[in-house]
Amino acid sequence: MNDEEPQSPDQETAAEPSGELVIYDCTAWSGESRRLFGSLLNMQGVANAWQGTEVTVSASDTEVVDDLVDQVMSTARSAIDPELPTIIYEMADWPDALQNEFAAQLTISEVAYEWNVDGDIVVNEADEDTVEEVIDMLPPVDSFDSVDGLEAQGILNEVFMTCDRLASKPADGSAMERLRSTLAELESMSPPFGFDDREWATLVASVRDVCAPEVELSDKSLAKAAKATRDRVRAYV
Repeated sequence: MNDEEPQSPDQETAAEPSGELVIYDCTAWSGESRRLFGSLLNMQGVANAWQGTEVTVSASDTEVVDDLVDQVMSTARSAIDPELPTIIYEMADWPDALQNEFAAQLTISEVAYEWNVDGDIVVNEADEDTVEEVIDMLPPVDSFDSVDGLEAQGILNEVFMTCDRLASKPADGSAMERLRSTLAELESMSPPFGFDDREWATLVASVRDVCAPEVELSDKSLAKAAKATRDRVRAYV
């Protein structure tokens, strides 16, 4: 169940599952729900391995995992009522960060919504007035940077690969310089689609802890920080 390998911010990477394996398909879940599920798995010490939107666990852990699935589903936001008329809000011309803000504000306003296959937001017609109020409250388009989803994904991929290198080769100066350059890009970006402000700030701070720490790190501490950041970013690549 996952297109990401959500890691608990304070946990080491979970062990690989072994023995008889069971796959949970999380494709239909939101990214937020997958990240929550991954965090719960790690906090419970459940060995897991993500591949795309699917997560593999040991068959012996399925009872615990099923309970965690129930927890995630109980916190998932409500879906639109398919039996009622709907309205589509086209997102094609909106920056990713503005789309993310729109979705976040809909959740805060308790408006049920879904993303359709075209990347647009669908709501029930009965919520139109509330949605229009949300739109009126949104920041102007020009307050967001121009980094699109693909570019943001490329930057996160670079963070992942560079931190993976530093986790095993902390003395690699070239990798450190690449990460510092990437950090400058991250710090200039608004949160891409799929991130809230706090989540994005935490991720950027994690990268900063590797390549621009307040105190100089030993090779061992640097490798540990790089590994933690790699594991955090893995949830989004």
